[in-house]
Amino acid sequence: MHVEITDMTLCDAEQKAYVHWQAWRETYTELMGETFIEERTLNHCIRIARQHPQRTIVAKVDGKVIGFANYGPTSEMNIGELFALYVLREYHHQGIGYRLLRAALSNLNHCEQVRLWVLDGNEKATHFYSKCGFQFSGQTKQVNLGNASLEREMILNL
Repeated sequence: MHVEITDMTLCDAEQKAYVHWQAWRETYTELMGETFIEERTLNHCIRIARQHPQRTIVAKVDGKVIGFANYGPTSEMNIGELFALYVLREYHHQGIGYRLLRAALSNLNHCEQVRLWVLDGNEKATHFYSKCGFQFSGQTKQVNLGNASLEREMILNL
């Protein structure tokens, strides 16, 4: 299987949105609750993809988007943030998430640190990011995501 990692274009927006929508169902239904997840519509994800195409990298197999990463600067000097990284479940454990992460980090190479926020209880994400060198900073923030109410910050020093 050949995986292509490229910057997202507006032509990729609907496929990226589908990955976003489906990955939330695959990842968060147990953590956030089914009702909350069902309220997050595919149309909502399409609007996000079209409104914010910048700083998004997609992974494609045979021209089909199967994963993406979104990243950018923060308001703090020399700190970047990974806002999202999702790969469809059927493509997990094939190194695609790692490749997306590395591509996002290479675009943040001017930063001294990169942060991300992981939902408390999302052990798969915690394990993945820990393997990639991220560590918990001890910072948390309250969120209102259905049954989920806490995110934990992870930091990678570059």
